[in-house]
Amino acid sequence: MNFLSHYFFDHNKNDHHFNFGLILPDLARNFVPGTRIKPSLNNHENHEVFSIDKGCEQHVLTDSKFHQWEEFDKLQNKLLNELRNSSHLKPERDWFVAHIFSELMIDHQLLKMYPNLATELYNSFENINEVSLEKYLLEKGMDFNGLSRFNKGYDHFMDVRYLTYYIEPESVVYSLDRICTRMRIPPFNVRQKEHYTQLIWQFERIIVETITKLQTLLK
Repeated sequence: MNFLSHYFFDHNKNDHHFNFGLILPDLARNFVPGTRIKPSLNNHENHEVFSIDKGCEQHVLTDSKFHQWEEFDKLQNKLLNELRNSSHLKPERDWFVAHIFSELMIDHQLLKMYPNLATELYNSFENINEVSLEKYLLEKGMDFNGLSRFNKGYDHFMDVRYLTYYIEPESVVYSLDRICTRMRIPPFNVRQKEHYTQLIWQFERIIVETITKLQTLLK
């Protein structure tokens, strides 16, 4: 499950640090490769640190349900068949591409259904106490070099606000291309980008149905 999905299904409008924890495990791994956030849920004298930890725990629980969900498996398989049967695509590690693309398409459709969703996420994160965040990351074993890399990546994440662009199919394909490139999968050519964009339109009805079912699964 990607950033907007975690926020949409589990956020608490009254607890910004909890909301941040909902996507922190993925942010930390993106900014400092190899990082694994393991929530402990031990009582903590700092309420903000405890809320971040609770958000991380909810991230783990939701991901577990989502990735074991039969409907998501069906969605991935449908998309995987499209990738393998297309003469233009056939990407390396196609199972990985199908998994990530499915998650990105869900975020895209959520943003089409709720245009202010990404803005709400960023506005919530503006309220994060950076001292509490750094304290949490250090307690979870991140060293000062890693913390510096995290802060640089997070500042960029907040400045660029690229999640707001997921409303456009081309931006989704751009993000998919960037992720694949980081995983040493060859970058997409122009024709492939066009085909991935077409797949977003082709799968729109299926994604809408998936979101409806997810709301039941995760409520």
